[in-house]
Amino acid sequence: MVLAHVEATLDRMDQGRYGRCHLCAKPIALDRLKIVPYVRDCARCQQLREAGQ
Repeated sequence: MVLAHVEATLDRMDQGRYGRCHLCAKPIALDRLKIVPYVRDCARCQQLREAGQ
C-alpha cells in the first residue's frame, strides 16, 4: 500500500503537482509533507473527506 502511495507521489512530482492538494489544488503545509511525504490532501480536505462530505 505504501509503495503505491510513493509511486503516485513520484508521478505527481513528474507532473509538477507535488505539494498541492488533490482536491482543492491549494498548497499542502510543509510540516504535513515532512510527516507524510506522500500525503495527497491538505488537512482541511482530508477532514472533509473523512467526515463524508
